[in-house]
Amino acid sequence: MSFASEIKSELLRIEMKNKCCSRAELCGLVSFGGAVLPGGKLRISTENAATARRCFSLIRDCFGISGEIITNHSRAGKGGNAYAISVDTSGDALRILSGLGFLQKHTVSFRVQEALLENPCCRRAFLRGAFLGGGSVANPEKEYHLELSTPRKALAEDTVQVFSAFGLTARMVQRKKAQVIYFKSSTEIGDVLNIIGAHTAYMELMNVRILKETRNKVNRQVNCETANLDKALEAARSQVEAIRLLEKRGRLAALSPGLREAAELRLAYPEAPLSELGDMLHISKSGINHRMRKIMALAGECKKCPERKKE
Repeated sequence: MSFASEIKSELLRIEMKNKCCSRAELCGLVSFGGAVLPGGKLRISTENAATARRCFSLIRDCFGISGEIITNHSRAGKGGNAYAISVDTSGDALRILSGLGFLQKHTVSFRVQEALLENPCCRRAFLRGAFLGGGSVANPEKEYHLELSTPRKALAEDTVQVFSAFGLTARMVQRKKAQVIYFKSSTEIGDVLNIIGAHTAYMELMNVRILKETRNKVNRQVNCETANLDKALEAARSQVEAIRLLEKRGRLAALSPGLREAAELRLAYPEAPLSELGDMLHISKSGINHRMRKIMALAGECKKCPERKKE
């Protein structure tokens, strides 16, 4: 089951205790998933059978109207069935549209009606219905993305305002013929899940976020340590080359006892870190580093001087 399906399953288990919240959730479902067909029929479409049953129950509880659940099995290549709640009697459809505030002066307008969302609980219920009707969310293991999609620009703008009542700034973009309301940060998505009542999904999201952040932190540390090790090995290789050059030019034996001792130890342990060489000589890391810098400087001077030909 996808993360989005888990969220919707959790939302559909929420019991509706207040009539006002039932109406607000139905308002979200119908506005994002509904359409008025020729002949005055009302149809609410979804790809989730449980959502269809929820919508059927809400229509019955709020208006005493029994719609018909239609299953479309002919979705070849789309991976599953489609469902719709159909209210074919125009009088019943008009009652629902009017009761949800969508019927204004004999014209249907799918806009959010403030009278239905006076209480915070009703605004939460509306957003829950909107997500059930037109929402999706990506697997947080891959990316952070939650969106609501509708072909109705005015509805999308109204929904953005509902989110703003909870302190959330939703973004909007047009994608083909749809208006998409979206959130891209894990914090915002977590807030949305909490608002609509998907608390278990919120905890799962936060667990994924913590694991990803921990994994990224470990990877950064490993990369940093690997880079430091590569630098140390490259420095050690350069030191060995410098000592070999001094040895070749007959300058190694002429070094001071401390420098010669450090050079011989480096040749014996070409990949050892400076801290280990310092411990062997009973001096600090900075002390052995100072000796190696002097050896490197002497080797640099040797490179500038032409090599004497053997007679």
